[in-house]
Amino acid sequence: MAAISDAMARPSPEPPASRVLASSSRTKRSKILLAVGAFMTWAIATYVTDEVPTVAEIFNVGTIFTAVFAAAAGILLFTSESQHGTIAPAPG
Repeated sequence: MAAISDAMARPSPEPPASRVLASSSRTKRSKILLAVGAFMTWAIATYVTDEVPTVAEIFNVGTIFTAVFAAAAGILLFTSESQHGTIAPAPG
């Protein structure tokens, strides 16, 4: 009988940190957002029946972006080299 009353008198131990973390409001919010995101992914994959783009259409955009990026990078590199004098001006 004394063992039972001692157990009742002692305070209960703290819950494990993982249980406290799982019950925090940030974790609840992220679980809700994860569920909403999974549902929206499923809904879009199920109900959107647009035409699938071909490989040529996808890589056409990449090619244009690469050409513009390469031109801008080339201009910046050349003007930087000219500004710092590492490219000598053409004799003339």
